[in-house]
Amino acid sequence: MWQFVHAWARIPHSALTGLGILSLASGIIERMFDNDLEQIPPGLDSMEPGPQLAAFLSSINAAEVSDHDRIVVLRADQRMASYYAAQVYEDMAAVSDSLHEMDTP
Repeated sequence: MWQFVHAWARIPHSALTGLGILSLASGIIERMFDNDLEQIPPGLDSMEPGPQLAAFLSSINAAEVSDHDRIVVLRADQRMASYYAAQVYEDMAAVSDSLHEMDTP
């Protein structure tokens, strides 16, 4: 990591204009914002699992969002995985019930 930051620190400050660079103090580049990163939908972290969340998640490339947003996306993915697992168990129970009804005279 240091080599990457150190290499960037050699670039003249004027060349960094428009990149959202806040400062170059102590050889560490601080960014004010990430213009080049995709934004996740607001409220994604609290959205209930279901078709709407699935649609939002299908449009997000986790490799192109900020590190914090990757965690938000991962948590949303896990909510959807749990939602689908619950749906599978519900379907299994329905099949089991129907088989039991077929066996009962």
